[in-house]
Amino acid sequence: MPHPSSERTALAAILTVVVLAGGPARAETPWYEGFEGPQTSWTSAGGDAQFQILSHERVEGEAFTGDGCEKLVISGAGGTHVHVAHDVGRPRVIDELSPSVRVKSDRAGLKILAQVVLTRTRDPRTGRPVSVLVHGSSYTAVGRWQQLRINGIPDRLAQQLSLIHISEPT
Repeated sequence: MPHPSSERTALAAILTVVVLAGGPARAETPWYEGFEGPQTSWTSAGGDAQFQILSHERVEGEAFTGDGCEKLVISGAGGTHVHVAHDVGRPRVIDELSPSVRVKSDRAGLKILAQVVLTRTRDPRTGRPVSVLVHGSSYTAVGRWQQLRINGIPDRLAQQLSLIHISEPT
C-alpha cells in the first residue's frame, strides 16, 4: 500500500448507513449515535480500491457537538471508492426516514449512502434478499464540518428499483 502522498489515486470514502426494510412493524423512535464512548462503530465495508485503514479511533476535542467523534484515516490507490458502514438497526423505509451524519475531511467527495435491504424480495440469481444503495448528499466543505443527509428515501428507492427492474414487495 502506498504511503499517503500525492502519488496515490484520489479516493472518495463513501459513508454507508445500513437500512433494512420489510421487517416487522414496530414503534419507531429516533436513533442517534453521539460517538462519545470508547468503542468505534463504523466498519470497513469494502470498495473497488486497494485500501488500508491507517487509523480508526474515537477522539475527544474535535467533535462538531459534544466531546467526541470517530476518526478514520484511510489510504488507498487504484480505484474510485472505499465504503465504511454504520449499522442503524432496522428502521422502516418511510417518508420521515432521513439518515444524516456530520463529516469533516481533508478532501471533497465523501458521500452518504443508505443500503436498503428488502428482506422479502429475493434476487432470482442468488436467492438472497435484494440490496439497493440509495445516494444522498456529497461532502464539499473541505476542512470543515458538513452534514450529509438522505432525504426522500422511499422515492429514491423506487427509482433505483425501477432501474434494476424489481418491484417492491406488497
